[in-house]
Parts: sequence; structure tokens; C-alpha cells
Amino acid sequence: MVDDEKILPKMRTSANSFEKLTVTEVGVTPPAKCIDEEGIDLSGGWVTDSLGRFEWRLSNLLCKDSTHPNLIKKLDFPVSFVATPNTDKPAYITAKFKAIQTGPLDLIIEVYSWDSHGAPAPDLPFYWRCRIPFLRT
Repeated sequence: MVDDEKILPKMRTSANSFEKLTVTEVGVTPPAKCIDEEGIDLSGGWVTDSLGRFEWRLSNLLCKDSTHPNLIKKLDFPVSFVATPNTDKPAYITAKFKAIQTGPLDLIIEVYSWDSHGAPAPDLPFYWRCRIPFLRT
């Protein structure tokens, strides 16, 4: 994670169900979204840590209230995750599906930032977008 002492720029996050789009400007921690639709399209931005890494977790973006306790159980595939560097220098962002964790339930994507020579690029801001279909019940 990024050190608390660093001032992070405000980044936009959005949550788009198949019926509506909500965009919110946030500081360090985005607010959780409560969604009960057939799928979601989430987007936002963040900064990799001092090693050029970030662990993206769906549970950090969804509310955990009693009306949505089984939302992650509804995940379907394909899950699409795209990240784009937000810099004026040549850089790359790669993402890797890590797991659908079972206890507690979560979708985890590992994000890595690289410079133009293939070395880790620390503290690189990036935008991301994740589209997740849900199982139809």
C-alpha cells in the first residue's frame, strides 16, 4: 500500500450496473458501493507501492451490509480487468488474476507497474476498470 504520509491526488471511481452509472470523487479510500444487479462495471484509480505493486480487492469496493452478503458468490466469468498508467513517462501496468478467495470471499487481482526498461516502477499512478458479470439466479 502507499504510505499514509504521501498526499494522493483525488481520483474518480465509478460503479456501473447494467442499469445505472454512479461516479464519485474520492480521496485515499473509495466508498463502498451497494450493488444488486446482473453485473457491475467498476473503475477508478490508485498508485502502486514502493515496489511497484498493488493488490486490488473487490471487497474494498462493495458494501458489506446485510442485503449483499452473498454478492461475491454470484461472480461469473469472464472477469475483465484493464489498467492504464497515468504518467507522462513511458510505463507499463500489468495485471494478474490472483484468486477468488473463499474465507472471506473476495476477488483479488495483482497489479504491477514497470518502467520502459522492464524494471519495477514504484509509486506509479494508474487508472483501472473491472467488468464482472454475475450468475443469473
